[in-house]
Amino acid sequence: MATALPAYQAKRAPVLDKLVTAAKASADWYEDFERHMDTDVLRFARNYIQRAGRIDGARMQALAPEFAARLDQAGLGMELA
Repeated sequence: MATALPAYQAKRAPVLDKLVTAAKASADWYEDFERHMDTDVLRFARNYIQRAGRIDGARMQALAPEFAARLDQAGLGMELA
């Protein structure tokens, strides 16, 4: 048992780091929320979706292909991973 917890923590550390990084990026986006209020609807939606850095263009196309197409048509396409 003395080695089980450190092994578990070592295994989970990268996952935790990824979640904490995404949470911080999202919180930073909200801290600057007022700046986002002046953007058009599609740009706002794209920025909101990407605020944590966990959704790229490929994932957006898989989750919401029509929305991804609208972003592309508006010149706001998301980067493909």
